[in-house]
Amino acid sequence: MIGRKASWGLPLKPAGHHFVTPDDADDGKKRTETALKFLVSEAEKLEPKQRDLFLRGVESAEPGTYGDYVATLSAALKGTIDTSRVSRLTKKMKPIYLLVKSIHPLLASAGQINPMPASLILGGITCVISFANRVEEYQSKLVDLLEWMGDEIDLINDYRKENLFDDDHHVRACEINIAADILQLCVKAAKTFYNDQGKERNGIVIALKAQIKDFDAAFGEIKSQFRLHLSALKNRRDMVNTRRMKIINAGVHNMSEFIDRSFKEKGDNMEEENRRRRRQFLEWLPSIDFNGTQDDNLARRVSGSGNWLMEHDSFKRWIDDTHSALLWIHGKHGSGKSHLAARVIEELRALTAKTPGSTVAYLYCTSNLSSSANMHLNSMLGSLFAQLCRSLPRDEEVEDLIPREGGYSSKDSPRRSELKAGIVEMVSKFRPCFIVVDGLDECSQWEDVQFQELCSFIAELSKPAELSTKVLVLSRPNYPHIEKALADSVKIQVDSGFNSNDIQAYISKRVSEIRPDQTEEESEGLEEIKKLLLDQSDGMFLWARLKINDLEGSMEDMKEALETSSENLDDLYRKKINDILRQSSRLARDRALRALLWITTACRPLSKVELIEALSIKQLQKGLDSRTRLPVYQPICRECADLVVENNGAYSLIHASLGEFLTREFLSLHDYKILQNPSGTLAEACLTYLNFEAFRTISIASPEELEETQTKYPLLQYASNFWASHFSAAKTDDVSSALKDQALDFLQNEFGMRVSLQALYSAGFQYNDYIEANKPNALHGIAAFNLPSLIEDIPN
Repeated sequence: MIGRKASWGLPLKPAGHHFVTPDDADDGKKRTETALKFLVSEAEKLEPKQRDLFLRGVESAEPGTYGDYVATLSAALKGTIDTSRVSRLTKKMKPIYLLVKSIHPLLASAGQINPMPASLILGGITCVISFANRVEEYQSKLVDLLEWMGDEIDLINDYRKENLFDDDHHVRACEINIAADILQLCVKAAKTFYNDQGKERNGIVIALKAQIKDFDAAFGEIKSQFRLHLSALKNRRDMVNTRRMKIINAGVHNMSEFIDRSFKEKGDNMEEENRRRRRQFLEWLPSIDFNGTQDDNLARRVSGSGNWLMEHDSFKRWIDDTHSALLWIHGKHGSGKSHLAARVIEELRALTAKTPGSTVAYLYCTSNLSSSANMHLNSMLGSLFAQLCRSLPRDEEVEDLIPREGGYSSKDSPRRSELKAGIVEMVSKFRPCFIVVDGLDECSQWEDVQFQELCSFIAELSKPAELSTKVLVLSRPNYPHIEKALADSVKIQVDSGFNSNDIQAYISKRVSEIRPDQTEEESEGLEEIKKLLLDQSDGMFLWARLKINDLEGSMEDMKEALETSSENLDDLYRKKINDILRQSSRLARDRALRALLWITTACRPLSKVELIEALSIKQLQKGLDSRTRLPVYQPICRECADLVVENNGAYSLIHASLGEFLTREFLSLHDYKILQNPSGTLAEACLTYLNFEAFRTISIASPEELEETQTKYPLLQYASNFWASHFSAAKTDDVSSALKDQALDFLQNEFGMRVSLQALYSAGFQYNDYIEANKPNALHGIAAFNLPSLIEDIPN
């Protein structure tokens, strides 16, 4: 006997599905509980005897297999319905069977003592169909209704196979409501057939026949409710599917974003690593940055100068014609070749910026640069290579052109052959590749055959027509190695009249500055002066510059000076030297000559503070302080008769040709002993500096302390790096015993040696640990500075 409604509790099933929000889950639980109450309420409409009749239509309180149910249903209907109709009915009942079986766990957990069996629904179907055989037409309508319900339910069973909505309480509630509708149908029919004691009602046949006419009305409300519950189920499934698709789409979108982000991060990391490797590679190359020189030349160029070259047929053919790959622009010193180079480079930059796959690289070979100490064949080749590498897209690797398994370090510099091969490989990547080399003749003082090798290599780059490499060289003429290498080139001589308009514009600008507020009469006089200057300049900007600087007095005085003078460039240089020697102050005179000596002979151009420090040194001095140092505002350029200029914080000669002149001229100034052996003079100054008392007790333990010391003693790095070079270059006969004693004194000074070596290897402070662990002695110094000639002079 099944208990009454008090024993049929409600299920307590936890929700939890990632497609359901917490609020939605709570609402779903409530709907499930309501649906269960509805189903239980329908079951409770049956009296115990009537429920017993329902349960007799199944084998057990739990749904067995579908085959068991078919066998029970077929047996119950045997003889009451046509066999074919029974077969069809059992098939139509399968969806209802599956629905009932799916909600059985919920119904089974509805109470602790006598749970309501889901089989009550299946048994009810068997019971009412078998009893309805009393009136065949009534039974047929009832079967049709149940088959229709089965067909409708069959549409919802497919999703259950995939367990798509198992954890959705709303779907469960709808399914329970549908099952309750079927139970309600069975209960309503059973109430018609049976009384409360489960006995057949009197006159049932007549009642059933009468009900046939009103069958649809009798069960219409149940059908409508069934449709509503089916519709609710469909809507709920659609909503869950929509939500699922949104979540899936969001997940796909998030995954796509994650993948994109991962690829981007990976790409960024690879790009950053490529940039790091490229940067390390470019820093490893022995290159020189010529950007400052290019900017300075452009800034000093008179507007419009070089237009003649841009319009020159040979230059235009060099730009456009595939058969014109090598152009040589030559002229005497001071004829404006470097300014032309700057103009050409600027024009080519603009051209290549508009021409994908093309580039321009350039070299300034002038010894007047702050980088001249590092100017040698490898640094020039490395500079070309580095510029070409920087022109390539960032994602294109260049390191493989000169591979190094252990990475790139200064200890393993690229070989000359590797640099050349790398450049040849690089120029092949551009169409076209322009290369501009200014001042090639100023490399003629290089050791061995470096100059000859550079000339040949530069010319060779233009020969393979398929490479589309165009080379422009600017230099002075009459250098055999240049003439041989450029024998097949197209040539333009700058000072054959082509640069006259440029010189005229320069002279006009400079002369007008002499009389800014000129009267009409003065203007006429200045025009005559301009013409005289142009006629005598012989195609040289430098001559005009020096001559204009000398103009003084009235218009007539200036005109007379020009008319009675036939000075060439060397004469003007010599006149400037005489101006220095005529200075009334012996100290100023001596200081100017030593400044010219330092600037001409130094292994690299000196910064302003370095030169001031060098000029402050006196023979056998023990140290420098605020009383003995020259002030930083000392007018060095003026004392040197403007033969010295300050550019970017470093001093240099007014022109590279002045260095050649001074090298010859110093020897003729016999009254000035310091000028007779320039290298010996600089070696003595450097050793005097390194033997200062301050360096005999100092101990430097960190790069910061070294930097502080170098700030206090600004010539320390130069003296440490180059004293030995000057000592070795000094004339053998002129290396006095005093100079040698200074060198030995320094080499045997442990503290001074340590500081000097630290300054010598200051980049990265990499040898400090070794220097600290091994006290440097004279032999260390001789090895470090490559001075084997001093070994015999070291005391045992």
